Amino acid sequence: MKKFFVILAAATIALAGCKKEVTPMISISHNELTFDGEATSLSIQLVSNSLWSVSNTTDWITVSPMNGNGDSAISLTVLDNNGMPRTGDIIFSVVGSAVKLTVTQDGTPTISVDPISLSFTPEGGSKTVSVGANKDWSVSGVPDWIKVTPASGSGSAASQTLTVSVESNEDVDRAGVFTVSISGKSLNVNVEQAGTAFKYGGETYQTVVLKDGRTWMASPLKYIPEGKTPSSDPNDGNGIWYPYSSDGKTVTPITENPQGYLYDYPTAFGAEITADNYKSFEGTRGICPEGWHIPTRAELLALVGYSTKAVGEASDIDDNTAAYYDQEYQGGRIKTMEEAGFVWSFLGTVIKGNPTAKGSYNALTCVESGCSVPDYLGRNRLTYIMGSTAYNASTTNGNIQFFGMMSTFTNKYPEGRLSLGYDNFLSGYEVRCIKDAQ
Repeated sequence: MKKFFVILAAATIALAGCKKEVTPMISISHNELTFDGEATSLSIQLVSNSLWSVSNTTDWITVSPMNGNGDSAISLTVLDNNGMPRTGDIIFSVVGSAVKLTVTQDGTPTISVDPISLSFTPEGGSKTVSVGANKDWSVSGVPDWIKVTPASGSGSAASQTLTVSVESNEDVDRAGVFTVSISGKSLNVNVEQAGTAFKYGGETYQTVVLKDGRTWMASPLKYIPEGKTPSSDPNDGNGIWYPYSSDGKTVTPITENPQGYLYDYPTAFGAEITADNYKSFEGTRGICPEGWHIPTRAELLALVGYSTKAVGEASDIDDNTAAYYDQEYQGGRIKTMEEAGFVWSFLGTVIKGNPTAKGSYNALTCVESGCSVPDYLGRNRLTYIMGSTAYNASTTNGNIQFFGMMSTFTNKYPEGRLSLGYDNFLSGYEVRCIKDAQ
């Protein structure tokens, strides 16, 4: 019996000496995974015959569980990605062996544009827009008066720059929109540009900013008030008349596409004018567009610097600090004003000295003896621009007068002098509106 146990023990030892050691192994069902930009979870299968653990240094990936013994289902969760595409590695290890899982996540399409609104002056120019995009982007829908460069770009972690350019605008104010797009998303950029012109009563008017810092109409008003019809008869008291050409004796009304009309004061002010109220119209809008008005004596004087005296003033005003004052002309010079963009109209004047007087066109023209500018020859010598500041009301003949700007051509003023004189309220004058002060 003792011999049997000895033989059994020896057999056991022999069998034990023949058993092989198990080599730790590990594998995973996927070595690469790709996610879109949204937060997502999924599982992979891990196969192992021993203890294993996970190494994860990527903060946007969560792995669960992080260790175990034998086969296991592994859950992986990625966070939202609003940035550029990204890649991270997860290492699964056992003693002496490891496998790697590479995780790639796309970015959710993201775009930003700053600023989303641009404003330009009539002179035009260029401005920049910052574009942030994690995908390839492109610009579309650009109006033909706007230039945008570049027209496209690649996704980038850094912001990119668009240059937006516009040319000068000698028309009315304009506005446009262009779009910056990536896959699935787009943003609009609004562009506005002021113009040097505006529309009023169906007509387009150019404007000019003069050295006085104010915005003026660059040409005469040609607005027809409701209930009015332009007339060719200066004696009919109509209140609005066609301009005219003259040979020095006979005048010919210009009825086809006139540059502007001649208005009396009640028509231009849009109100009855009496000896009791005539001082109340200074700076009135009258028939000017909204935001504009008939210029005051001070506003006209700021241009040319010379005015006949007002009631109560000791002498005429002679201000050499005015924007276009010319010492030689003791006032403004038409040629200089035109070079600044204030085009002289030569519309002429309807003369009516008092309520009972006969109205007539002034037939005087510029002649060589008093004019050195060839383009002015044969054109109306006397043109007034209406002002809204009262001068006086006559108690003898019922005439009411206001200050206005007048032209004078003589051998002393061959390029045309501009100064302030007195306008009769029933005569016909050009209206040149000035924009309200901002």
